[in-house]
Amino acid sequence: MLAHRLILGLLAVVVVSTLTADTFAQTITAGADVSNGQPQPGDQVDVDVLVDLSDVSDKLGAYAAKLVWDANVLRFMEAEDGETSAFAGPQTNASTGQLLFSNFSTVGDGGLLSLIKVKFEVIGKAGEHTALTLSFTALDASGTFKNLLPQLQVRPAPAVTVATSGPVPPVENGDGLIPRPGDATWSMDLNTAAGDQQVREKNLAAGQKFIIELINNQSISPALGGSFTLSYDTTKVEPDISTISGIAAQLGAATLSDGTVSFTLASLSGVAVDKGYVGQIEFKTLDGFQGETEIVLTKAEIGDASTFGNVATTPNSSVVIRSDSASRPTPDFDGDGSVGFRDFILFAQFYGKDPSTFGVERDLSDHSIFEGKTFP
Repeated sequence: MLAHRLILGLLAVVVVSTLTADTFAQTITAGADVSNGQPQPGDQVDVDVLVDLSDVSDKLGAYAAKLVWDANVLRFMEAEDGETSAFAGPQTNASTGQLLFSNFSTVGDGGLLSLIKVKFEVIGKAGEHTALTLSFTALDASGTFKNLLPQLQVRPAPAVTVATSGPVPPVENGDGLIPRPGDATWSMDLNTAAGDQQVREKNLAAGQKFIIELINNQSISPALGGSFTLSYDTTKVEPDISTISGIAAQLGAATLSDGTVSFTLASLSGVAVDKGYVGQIEFKTLDGFQGETEIVLTKAEIGDASTFGNVATTPNSSVVIRSDSASRPTPDFDGDGSVGFRDFILFAQFYGKDPSTFGVERDLSDHSIFEGKTFP
């Protein structure tokens, strides 16, 4: 009887061990990261194929995969090494609308791996789009040759939609540039406090730095990161790409081209989005900065971790930066180079009146009325 119980106990341990290994097998995640989900005709789109083994103890030793797209929208240009050196020199076979690629490593590698980078040219017309479908036919562990495919989860890649071409004209009134709200999917905030403080304008001296926060207004959380393109006047301001940060790590290098800066923040697992904040970048006004300038968020994408879908928009929201000299009216109302009694007489003449009747430059307090606070 005792022997019978021991046999039953050993069987139970074996069954529990088997259930534990099969039921709680850790996941390997793969995906294709797209540099620009809303390119214009003629633009280049880069796709980085990533595999994340951070949750498993195995190292990747070999793989075989396929990437499929609509050849009427994207034209394959070339494939090059990913950022993981252990898998340099992949074998590739490109044909119309698909790329077969494979590789093996004698030493293997683990963690987040960048296997291959694929470059495309956009040949589709505005409004056309294509999915990028990634699949694997082999995924083997280094040394043990264990089949890792049962643990693999491939997240859908962001779709690529061809955008309309041409810059968005600035919005102005009689007093200069006005920050534009855009389509309200994203906002840019010049206040670094948590959430959107709705600070869209700032007066700065030449050589002064300022941070732009990128706020998503679509209530998407958790997220897989975001991708952004901002346009700016290269004669007025410059971005500092070393300051880019956000809810996820920066993927690859930021791109600077013809008055635009583009960058991507990416994670293979969902990250909570607190009060809409996704990322930020620092700019600086150039030496001799005068007048005013606008920085526009022309393209933005956010990866929805709940659906593994990519939500791309063209926000065209903006912030306006003005120089101190251009934005601060002087109390020298008579223009004689000094503030004196005559200036006070002019102040008294217009006291309590709407400044638009005599020139908004005299309303130093910006209270829309000429009052005691106006005269320093």
